[in-house]
Amino acid sequence: MLKSVLDQWERRSRFLALALALATSFALVVTAYLKCGQIAPLPGSPSYSVVARGLLHGIPFQDGYRPPLYPIVLSVIYSSGLGQAAVVLFQVLLGFLCSVLLFALATRVSGRELAGLFAVALYLSHFVLQLELISERETALFLFEVLLFPIVYYGRFHSELIRYVGLGLVAGLAHLTRPTGLLLVPLLVIAPFAQCGMKASSLPKAVLHVATGLLVFLMTVLPWQIKLYHLTGAVTVSSSTTSGMNLYKGNNPHFDELFPVVEIDDYEEYLKSEDELSDLSSSRTDEVLAERGKGFILKFPLVTFRRMVEKSLLFLSPVPLPMASARVSRGASGQLIIEDIRYRNIFLMLAFGIESLFLFGGVVAFFVARTSESSISARPLYLHMYWLLKKEPFVLGVVCFGIFLTGVHALTFPESRFRYPLDMLLCVIAGIGYWKLFAGDRRSTD
Repeated sequence: MLKSVLDQWERRSRFLALALALATSFALVVTAYLKCGQIAPLPGSPSYSVVARGLLHGIPFQDGYRPPLYPIVLSVIYSSGLGQAAVVLFQVLLGFLCSVLLFALATRVSGRELAGLFAVALYLSHFVLQLELISERETALFLFEVLLFPIVYYGRFHSELIRYVGLGLVAGLAHLTRPTGLLLVPLLVIAPFAQCGMKASSLPKAVLHVATGLLVFLMTVLPWQIKLYHLTGAVTVSSSTTSGMNLYKGNNPHFDELFPVVEIDDYEEYLKSEDELSDLSSSRTDEVLAERGKGFILKFPLVTFRRMVEKSLLFLSPVPLPMASARVSRGASGQLIIEDIRYRNIFLMLAFGIESLFLFGGVVAFFVARTSESSISARPLYLHMYWLLKKEPFVLGVVCFGIFLTGVHALTFPESRFRYPLDMLLCVIAGIGYWKLFAGDRRSTD
């Protein structure tokens, strides 16, 4: 009975995935209308809109507080005269395209369109992520760019150099959208060596591909990095002047009073009320806070290590972060005052937890299915992992990206929305896992 149903789904996978994506896109537009009284983005990070409207009226970037690409895109949309509705429609379109790319990617990795349907269903049922797509911030654009990276890797090109030109370009655009886009650069370095299987005869070509990708990446980001230097007088690898502030937000004396309940960004109001910082530029403030964060880490290494472990575990867990927002202020003697705690929608918090468990279940199903196909079934677990990462370059990429992303937010501070790029990639692995589980497919794909 189940097999016949799955066979029917297999034949209609493209249609079903397309129908689900279109229905979700329509639902997001309706949600934006119901939430705002008009088709407009949900509240997110209004500073992006401020920068974009400045660009629209000929006011150049005044600081590097935000990476440039999303404000530039917003300013182009605003110039169309269609208003906020055009922003929502653009970001919903990006979300729809993510569904298309997910279907193509899962189908390419697994060889079966039913796995693509499962991956799309997991992505579209991630309600909290879907709502983030219509929020006033860069998430939709960044998710699209992260997903485009493996699509380019698996694409068909007449020349391998073109593939790595594409990967370098995508990594550069992602970096110009969100600072953690820089995490695609290590994958750009790993990709050609994974592709050639570390064969000695192929290593020179792999080095050439790495050099090509890195050169294109540098050419893509260099104009903005030069602009940042002129704005701040400092050389930085980040695409914004918030790295120091983010470091201190995650490494300060008050962190344990806020995390994991209160939104860490609310702590910014406490910092702004400090006399020493109130008159500084955003770049100088970032430098001061970077030094404070480094000082705290060096002074309290055990506390820092304990916090990093806690942040890592919570970042990867079904626990939604943050659970609440609050009014954070400074008392007369400098003490931290937390008032008016407002918890998130309980339905959305539960939905996030349930979706995280579904993703975890699909990943486990994938691992069990693939290791059962292995010829080393009686060997230790670490050999299974080595075999899997060697045979599945996509899994290797996702594992590396997950480690890098978790490390960054363990050092700074984690929020669930920072995990959405990883969640989206895990939808591919989990989708293949559920396909293997329900379809009972255990044939080796080696």
